[in-house]
Amino acid sequence: MKHLNGNCVSTDVSTLIEHWETIIEKRKTSSIWKLLYLIVGQPVINLKYLESKIGISLRASNILMKRAKEYGIL
Repeated sequence: MKHLNGNCVSTDVSTLIEHWETIIEKRKTSSIWKLLYLIVGQPVINLKYLESKIGISLRASNILMKRAKEYGIL
């Protein structure tokens, strides 16, 4: 198993976030931005988790999840 140091992981995460920020063309208040930073700390999510953490309906969570898949975030 490869051992990763914290600096390497931090750099990788920062690079990934910068990439996502360049491909997301939504207003800054969109839930997709909340999702982006949420999954950095919790990479395994489901619709109920999004509903509770972002404060959106289950239907909106489903739409958000689909949009994140289209962007290649999930």
